[in-house]
Amino acid sequence: MLHRRTAKFQVRRYRPFVVAETALDSAEQLDSSSNSADSSSSSSKGGFTLNPAGAGMKAFNALAGYIFGGNEAGTKMAMTTPVLSNTAGYMQFVVDPDTPQASTSSLPAPSNSSVRLLQQSGGIYAAAMFNGVATPRKCAEVQQQLLTALQEAGLQPVDASLWTLARYNDPSVRPMFRRNEVLMHLKDFDLWQ
Repeated sequence: MLHRRTAKFQVRRYRPFVVAETALDSAEQLDSSSNSADSSSSSSKGGFTLNPAGAGMKAFNALAGYIFGGNEAGTKMAMTTPVLSNTAGYMQFVVDPDTPQASTSSLPAPSNSSVRLLQQSGGIYAAAMFNGVATPRKCAEVQQQLLTALQEAGLQPVDASLWTLARYNDPSVRPMFRRNEVLMHLKDFDLWQ
């Protein structure tokens, strides 16, 4: 649900939703080079915050495998957009977004042990849209522009180092027609502010 629109960003409320999630390719490389065995979501891996536009083909294929039948029931599900990747080092597909009662227990378990189902709580997010190829440099620029615009508007992210890249198109779409967004979870948003 759209709450505010400015020239630089939108503020939206997202309902709770379920995602299939796996580590980004670059997150696995950091995990294998660190001494930490903890793979839980955090703002960084081994002290590094990941740019979500980095390598992700292995992660994408693992998630695609899940929705195309790589699950305990062999159930095929619709491919959804956007594909989400975040600075915590994870790629996510939204699963069954048109079923409000969907939960991690109502969906078939992934066959691939690197894929897990998570319930996301939703919330209020700022979104900055941009077209073209979502390169790490372009995404970092858009994130910084969004952070500056939020500060100018008197809004604060929950954590400025945590942000999500949303990609809406497959790679065959010509770059000028591709839609991407940088999303940041907002703290204490007041609709009447």
